[in-house]
Amino acid sequence: MRQRVSIEAPFGAEELAATERSFATFSSSFDDDEAQARAILRKLGYPDELGPYVVEPDGRWRLRDSRELSRSGLAYVRHPALTAGKELSPEWRAASILVAVRHLKAALEGSDAMAAARFGRELGMLIAEAVYVQTWEADALAGRESRRGGAKGQAERRAASTIEARNAALDQEDREIAERRPHLTAEARHQVLATKRGMTRAAVAKALARYRKKAATVGANVSKS
Repeated sequence: MRQRVSIEAPFGAEELAATERSFATFSSSFDDDEAQARAILRKLGYPDELGPYVVEPDGRWRLRDSRELSRSGLAYVRHPALTAGKELSPEWRAASILVAVRHLKAALEGSDAMAAARFGRELGMLIAEAVYVQTWEADALAGRESRRGGAKGQAERRAASTIEARNAALDQEDREIAERRPHLTAEARHQVLATKRGMTRAAVAKALARYRKKAATVGANVSKS
């Protein structure tokens, strides 16, 4: 099997083999997660296959013809649930899981260990977030959230918990990059993270600073108790 190794990160034959073993171990679970994602999309009235799709301003969508030229005012996406404004919704998570699974399988088939590790991490984060939100929402449906401020408070806590989970993952990834590539400055690490996550470097730095300040505060309070 041909190995494709990046000179910018320590990924090679051993890392690919480990990633493939991990994928083989959990492949049936990934297949189950993919099937559940498709079921969610069908239930919500979305297609259960990736496109490309064209989404009209009023939300209507259709498969894109390969001969069709791009036009302003239309969204061209892998899936209708991935358009702006749907972030963190059940359909957005389900469609994102389909994309991550496809990228992960393609990376393994192409012997790209670095990409396989990246998309494996992304898939795990998406699934963990989905499970967390599903569990939290079950408590809300049981009436617990009605005693904590109603629907508005529920939405605010849901958004906060998701942001917290993402910032925790961002913090962990930044620490791993610092350990693997100690020669990089903080600004360089933040730029790497920004590129991978579609953020600005300033947004990454701000998210990390906020998360670490909160974590330090919590740690100090625990030490005092």
